[in-house]
Amino acid sequence: MPKKTVKKSAKKATKPQPKKPVKKVPETTEKKRIAKKPNNVGRPQRQFSEKEWQQFENLCRIFSTQREIIIVMDVHRDTLERLCIEKYGMGFRKFLRKGNELGKSSLRVAMMKKALGGDVKMQIHMAKQYLGHADRTKATIKQTVTTKHEGDPMDMVLAQLTPEVRKEVLNAYEALKKGADS
Repeated sequence: MPKKTVKKSAKKATKPQPKKPVKKVPETTEKKRIAKKPNNVGRPQRQFSEKEWQQFENLCRIFSTQREIIIVMDVHRDTLERLCIEKYGMGFRKFLRKGNELGKSSLRVAMMKKALGGDVKMQIHMAKQYLGHADRTKATIKQTVTTKHEGDPMDMVLAQLTPEVRKEVLNAYEALKKGADS
């Protein structure tokens, strides 16, 4: 069996680039440059007070949407995201989901208290939701459909009329029959 030879690709020769001299800044100049730069450039960052945080958490618990919270809190969504990360260590959407779950839990507790307090409607509701109970109703519909009418074609017409009109038509029909017989 012949040996396979592997060709080595020729590497392009690159010339080493001369290093650009690094301009050394005296230490005193660097300190002056940093000292001149103000720390609070632009608008101050928005922060929530404890009352605002409480309102925010309550909005999350009552299933408010992101848009509703932003409007009520009068804050941009990026700012709300930043504040949530700073306070809770998680983004806004994740905290909103957590708040919604806490709200569901609180609602379940309130419903259970009401049911255990003797509210019959709430007891029925809770039994249906958590115990699998359901209203059992039977609905039976009987419908007879006749596709072929035998006999007198007049019977087909009469079947589609209201009782009052049917009676008038039958009377007129009987009168016509009697007149034809005589």
